[in-house]
Order: sequence, then structure tokens, then C-alpha cells
Amino acid sequence: MNETIHSSLANPTVILLLTIAILTEIAREICLKMGADKSHNESKAKKATRFFGASYLSGVIGSPIIWLGFLFWFVEIISWVMVLARVPLNIAFPMMSLYYCGTVLAGKFILGEKISTRKWVGVISITIGVAIIGSIGG
Repeated sequence: MNETIHSSLANPTVILLLTIAILTEIAREICLKMGADKSHNESKAKKATRFFGASYLSGVIGSPIIWLGFLFWFVEIISWVMVLARVPLNIAFPMMSLYYCGTVLAGKFILGEKISTRKWVGVISITIGVAIIGSIGG
């Protein structure tokens, strides 16, 4: 069975589904962050007194980018379930952690966030860990 587990990571369908799950998770996080920031800034501009006031919540609920994030989340769930049907959780979940690396990169290049040296070391460590798990399979 271990050879079947390991070979499933070489299956192009599994690679495609994992890639879709990872990319849609990254897209979801970026959409939610952008929507949250926009709603927060609009709420501040209206001089709302509470962070979770009606002005803020209505901005979140009415934000198209938040809804786009939910759409990405739905696609991610579908692709993730399809991955889990083909790969054991103890292999699939560490592979999915690559979304963290991608989210950090997207934060830097799309949102202009600063990334510390310590965070870069963490991203590289996660990537190496995923490569080790992927290479040894089950």
C-alpha cells in the first residue's frame, strides 16, 4: 500500500487538484484580507465607533471581493475533498501547507507587505519539509 500512496503523488490528477486547492486557498486569503481592509477603512472614514459595528459588518457582507473569497473557498473545498479521496491525510495535509508559503509571497507581491528574514527562513523550512514528506511518501 505504501507504494500506492507514494505513487499517488506522482499522479498528474492529484498534482493538479493539490495545485488548485493551494492556489484557491491563497486567492481566498488575499480576497478576504483586501475586503477586510477595505471595509475597515470605510468604517473608519464613517467614524464608526466600534470595529464590529453595523457599518463594518455591512461593508464586509456587501463586499464583492469578500464574496469572491468565499467562491475561492468553495472551489478549494471541492478540490481538497477530491485530493483526500486519492491521498492519505498524513501526506496530503503537509502538501497543503505550501499555501502558507504562497500566501506569504502573495502578501509581499500583491499587498506590498514586508517579510522579515525570520519569516523567509520559515517559508524555506516549510518548503523543505514538504519536499521531504513528498519524497518519502507514506
